Amino acid sequence: MMKRLIERLRLLSSTMTFKQKLISFSIAASLIPLLALGMASSHLSVKNIQEEVVLNHQIILKQIGREVDSFLNQLHQSAIQIVTSPVIEKSIREGMSVQTFDDSSLVVDTIHQFRSHADLDFDVSVIYNQFGKVYSNRFGYVPLSEFPYKPILEQAVKQDNASIISPNTYPGQNELLVIRPVPLMERNAEGYVLLHVPADRLSRLLETIDLGYNRKILILDHRDSIVASQDQEDIGLELSAIANVQKPLESAYGFAQMIPWRDENYYLSQMDSSLHDWSFVTLTPAKELTGKSGSIVALTWIFVAALATLWIYISIAASKRLYFPIENLSSKFSSGGQASNDGLKDLEISLLRLTRSNQDLRQKLEEQLPYVEQNVLLQLLSGQIGDKEFKRQAARYGLTALDPRFVLLIIQADITEMLEKYSNSDSSLIMYAVRKMAEEICEQRGPCLSLVPKHGQIVLIISVHRGKGAEAAQYKALGDTIRENIKQFLRFTVTVSVSDPCQGYKHMAAAYSQALSLLDYRLFAGKDSTIIRAEVSSADKQPYAIMQEMVRSVVFDVSQADFSGAESKIEDIFRELSVSFRHTDAVMGLVSYLIGELHRLIHEMGYSIEEVYETDLYQELHQMTSLHNMKTWLATSVIGAMKDKLAALNRDERQTTISQVVQYMLENFQTDLSLQQVAERFELSPSQLSKWFKEEKNVNFSTYLIEIRIEQAKEWLIHTDLPIKEIAERLRYTTVHNFTRIFKKITGTPPGQFRNQYRGGNEQLTDKI
Repeated sequence: MMKRLIERLRLLSSTMTFKQKLISFSIAASLIPLLALGMASSHLSVKNIQEEVVLNHQIILKQIGREVDSFLNQLHQSAIQIVTSPVIEKSIREGMSVQTFDDSSLVVDTIHQFRSHADLDFDVSVIYNQFGKVYSNRFGYVPLSEFPYKPILEQAVKQDNASIISPNTYPGQNELLVIRPVPLMERNAEGYVLLHVPADRLSRLLETIDLGYNRKILILDHRDSIVASQDQEDIGLELSAIANVQKPLESAYGFAQMIPWRDENYYLSQMDSSLHDWSFVTLTPAKELTGKSGSIVALTWIFVAALATLWIYISIAASKRLYFPIENLSSKFSSGGQASNDGLKDLEISLLRLTRSNQDLRQKLEEQLPYVEQNVLLQLLSGQIGDKEFKRQAARYGLTALDPRFVLLIIQADITEMLEKYSNSDSSLIMYAVRKMAEEICEQRGPCLSLVPKHGQIVLIISVHRGKGAEAAQYKALGDTIRENIKQFLRFTVTVSVSDPCQGYKHMAAAYSQALSLLDYRLFAGKDSTIIRAEVSSADKQPYAIMQEMVRSVVFDVSQADFSGAESKIEDIFRELSVSFRHTDAVMGLVSYLIGELHRLIHEMGYSIEEVYETDLYQELHQMTSLHNMKTWLATSVIGAMKDKLAALNRDERQTTISQVVQYMLENFQTDLSLQQVAERFELSPSQLSKWFKEEKNVNFSTYLIEIRIEQAKEWLIHTDLPIKEIAERLRYTTVHNFTRIFKKITGTPPGQFRNQYRGGNEQLTDKI
């Protein structure tokens, strides 16, 4: 029979033309593989659909796992940020009240900021254990006994200070709760922070996932209770109560088992969360899988039939369509070409769009060329590229051509002075003006490039042509011109440093480093100066130990309250610095050492640094731009401020001491009192006691003692018959003549005449006295 079939095919073939044979062979060659493909597809459809569903389950479970883990992590992070906030911690310790209204308002603002900046919607409650109060953006400031979540909080705290409580864990609890202790990680917490998240927030996560095939996704907590589902009626129920599933479920990808669910069979897959004790379950209806298998088989054979029909049509029409693309393209290039609706026209449109896109890209590239140039120059400054690479990129992007021999200038703006003249928002515009002004001045000498490595600093790379001078000193005048123009037109000062001339772009990084190091000499040269290497010294002449000894002498004067001496020694130090030290690091180190010694002295005196200084001295030190400014700052803001602050702190002690000294003088004026004796009695130095006495009484110690004794002499002269000699002896005068001289000097009359005036001519007054 097979022989007959072959014989008939041969006979038929002999009667067919070549075109018919070609068409017949094409049809046979296409139909046989298609039939085989259909049979294989039908055989494998059921198996493949099972594997596809398993894979989809894996993808869905991973996706929902990432979404939920990310959701819970964001809640944890928000809770930790609130708990560790200094404002919340302080509020937990001190509570909220009318007396702390500002702090309480700050707590409300802080919670509002955390809620507004978070990606999640949640409410916040702060529990004050020691005050029995709760502040919540939902309930307000209420007693803890009236807080709806108090029972839940008490039970949760017994189990764990920091926990997540699933919705419906407790009666009437329809929210996801996050509890964190304050302070964090403390077992005996002073308070708690409670985050409330609506339960439907988790369900909305599930709505964002494309499930297909009527699948269900469930999120289960550690109790096997459904936390989230597409069906709200499932939330709060236990999976085993609905689906008759026996715990534990298989914790792996694939089908754990077929389960009944609401009168329908489902394939179930489960995955545990890698970060929490929750798990995720995917349910796929069994009937959907069966129906899909049948649909795929039917679709496969329909597809095979469609392909066979299409191939037959293609085989017949191939000869007609063979030259159609070429004809169509030819007509497009001709002036009278007509539009076509087939794919070739679409190809042409695409090519035209591609051409326009290339033009747009070229235009954007030209707009970005300045930024490209800046990036290439920054790479050159940092040493990331050398001569060859720089030339290649310069040729590629059409950058400004420079001679390989160059000088590098750095223009460093005085930011503090600039911000005094212009607002911070205008600073970038002002620096742009500085850059353009410098470029115009430099281009008068030849080609140059400029870039901005950082705000406030501009680098100029200037070509040096042979025969025009290549010494750095010859470019100092150029730097001076730039400075003067900036000061004249923009009204602030800059410092310019000039590198030595270099040959080859590979030395650009070294030239930049050298110019930067020259800027370190601004303290000595001044902020409005041009610095070159030939004008600075690299050695510090004065031994550092000697300078440290001078610093210690300043601290000693301050400890003795000799602030004038301290200021004088600071003058000596800076006079020596300007001669012997020529590098900023050495100066900064020495002044930092002085500040450290003053801090130590303040601690030894029993005061804190914050009581004496309101700002960070080290931070202010690094803002100094010249030795003169640094010296003035030390004398006024450091030594002067310490003098004023310590004087204010010592004023009460001084007043009390002088009051005690006066009382002692009144009680002992008949003894041989002296400044030395009284100073030793009150454990003071004579100079300190004399200074305090003068400041409090506006007279010196000896004058005040004389006034006390003369007043007592008046009393004795008026009310007693004591001889003048005895009065002089009692008041510790060596001679009557000496006593009489001093008495007359103060009262205007001798002692005897003074007594007669009150006992003779003024008897009535004497009787009254």
